[in-house]
Amino acid sequence: MDVAAALLDAGSDVNAADADGRTALMLATIGGHEGVARLMIDRRGCDVNLVDSTQRTSLFYAAQAGLVDTVKRLLDVRLLLTRCLLFHVHPLAW
Repeated sequence: MDVAAALLDAGSDVNAADADGRTALMLATIGGHEGVARLMIDRRGCDVNLVDSTQRTSLFYAAQAGLVDTVKRLLDVRLLLTRCLLFHVHPLAW
């Protein structure tokens, strides 16, 4: 988590995405790194509503990984739930 904080403090783009459109926040949730995810969610400018190439948001990945605290935090920062619909399945149903 210290490395992530140092990178963000050095000016790294919190919303940068890989070739599949996955942001660092998405990758943190996929990997089960709740501390890093929380750090990014709380970072000014972090767009929690971004979607990857499969139209999934960080909420999908957090719910899929069972990261309850991260799901709650994403909901607290006013995640646009209407943006999270994939195949008409709400991510919280996972």
